[in-house]
Amino acid sequence: RITSQSKSTDVDREVLHSKLAGISAFGGFLSSVMAVGAGLIYVPAMKFFGNLNTRTSIGSSLNVMMVVVPIAIITHFLLLTGGQVEILKAEVWFLALLVLVNFIGAKSGAIIGFKLFDENQLVKLFVGVLSITWLNYVFDLLT
Repeated sequence: RITSQSKSTDVDREVLHSKLAGISAFGGFLSSVMAVGAGLIYVPAMKFFGNLNTRTSIGSSLNVMMVVVPIAIITHFLLLTGGQVEILKAEVWFLALLVLVNFIGAKSGAIIGFKLFDENQLVKLFVGVLSITWLNYVFDLLT
């Protein structure tokens, strides 16, 4: 396992390109179909199969998403029906506001993440967010 306390033998591990590519394709699929943040898939994949540390995996995931998200948005927009387009037009100011507050949250999160959290804390936070998300889905399925 690769962590911030990696042994020198871990650093020399081979990058598993086929597994990394397969999991990346799965992450792109999930982000388009279910609007799941593909960081959920990309960060662990890059960490374990790409031989990257947690911080580098997070940054690389964000770089991948800069390509994936616009493609997903364009594809979804092209598949909208007339009624759905009208709903989006009515919500355009709200959507613009969401983009703005998302940018503010991402910027402040990056600053806080680098200044306050070490790699071990980031992993714990990541697992915590995944656990809360998982519990939310389980609750939705049961109700």
